[in-house]
Amino acid sequence: MQIKDRIIFIIISCLALGTLIFSIEGTENFPFLVLALTFFCLSLISYYLFYTVLNTGWFYNVWALNGVLIGTAFFYEEENVFFVLSLLMMLWLAVFAVDFFIRQRD
Repeated sequence: MQIKDRIIFIIISCLALGTLIFSIEGTENFPFLVLALTFFCLSLISYYLFYTVLNTGWFYNVWALNGVLIGTAFFYEEENVFFVLSLLMMLWLAVFAVDFFIRQRD
């Protein structure tokens, strides 16, 4: 996959994600959850597309920012979205662990 294809795929993914966020009713009630979920999805898409190009520092910095956003959402959001945030946290840790073990193997 060439860089041009990756950039086009990211633009399409961002448009699709933005359409989902703005078309679903009630997302204005959970701004931190939407922020954490959006950034998580975008960074996961970018990680998948640019894995061969990325260095370890980029990955750990973005994943730390993801963790801060998820933690902020845990702190500010109401209890009825804790299940979604818990799943997001487990996915965050799983991708972190998988990347850690893959990079150790290489």
